[in-house]
Amino acid sequence: MSPQEVDAFVVPTETGAAFFVDSNHAELDASDGPIQLAIYSPHEVSAGEAAVVRARFEDDLFSFAVSAAGFGHAWRRKTAIALLEFVILALLVTFLVVNRSPIAWMIGWALPFGFLVAARSALHAVAHRKVGERARCMLTSGLVLIDPATAQFGGSLAHVRDIWRSLENGTIARDTVALELACAGRLRWPGAAAFYLQLRQTPQAMQLDAPPLIRWLLPKRPIAPITTLNAVLPL
Repeated sequence: MSPQEVDAFVVPTETGAAFFVDSNHAELDASDGPIQLAIYSPHEVSAGEAAVVRARFEDDLFSFAVSAAGFGHAWRRKTAIALLEFVILALLVTFLVVNRSPIAWMIGWALPFGFLVAARSALHAVAHRKVGERARCMLTSGLVLIDPATAQFGGSLAHVRDIWRSLENGTIARDTVALELACAGRLRWPGAAAFYLQLRQTPQAMQLDAPPLIRWLLPKRPIAPITTLNAVLPL
């Protein structure tokens, strides 16, 4: 079974260079084969540097699998409970409509809030059941190969080549804002743009701005951050 390749890029920063691993951990499935890093760099990467990046990526990947292993657990049971509660809610609403009274309407408006917890739990479980299955599979049979698939100046390295050349000829300033804008615009490289944005922002600043009630109701997206390892290659 051929390995699943995950791209790791060496990109410039304000002070030197850094690796970032562009991976959606939630989409990696151990049943599709072992995982192997494919390192793209404009210059030679030592075995030690590659080993450090692999260790960091492996730690992040399995930490994510641990946190996501419970997603989608018992989704059938939670869905059945939610449907049962909706039936009970419908019967209560019907009773209030048939037996109209001021007191009934005073308490009736609050009834739906008593049934939101089960519905929210079922919504989360159904939305992320596949993520949970892949996470549990990763914990039982996941493997990250020791030797990376180095791919200097080949295939998807075009983005790396372009960003380093743009830096050398002075078309991009060596600061995270300029690098982010260049990757988001001219280079059309959203992964690198997200990496530079992440370098500048704190976790608190990157939270969604949705109202608290909306964040509580909607299914939470599994947290699978871009794996970063900074200042590995000071230049």
